[in-house]
Amino acid sequence: MRVRRALSAVVGVLLLTAAGCGPERIVLSGLADGRYEVVLSDRRVYGYVAYMVLEVRGGRIAAVEYDERNPRTGRSKTGDEAQNREMMRLSGREWGEVVEDLEGLVLGAGSELSLDAVSGATRTSEAFREALLRALEEARGGASE
Repeated sequence: MRVRRALSAVVGVLLLTAAGCGPERIVLSGLADGRYEVVLSDRRVYGYVAYMVLEVRGGRIAAVEYDERNPRTGRSKTGDEAQNREMMRLSGREWGEVVEDLEGLVLGAGSELSLDAVSGATRTSEAFREALLRALEEARGGASE
């Protein structure tokens, strides 16, 4: 009987812990109007550098553009056929479609956003999230370009 109670307690704790492991809520309020550019030069996504431009108007996100570019040539990952074939193989979609979905989530969100990784595009999803958090941090501090 004690073993059963102990196991039930352990399972309960694990379930509660797992329930809290979902994507973190990102707050999209308290933003100063402006255009905020972020370059994640310290982070590479398969050799590409992540770029984001976030525009805030009326305290709300009005536009978001994300790209990953080759640091030597400046070319976008969108034009990289090998990357697009690999993304298609992994997720069934081209890289640009995944980015459009992520951008759409931000634009369609209200005051909070729950951003989860896209299957087959985990590193891009993580870099997008990191760039967004940095841009939001700038927008809260008013460090507009």
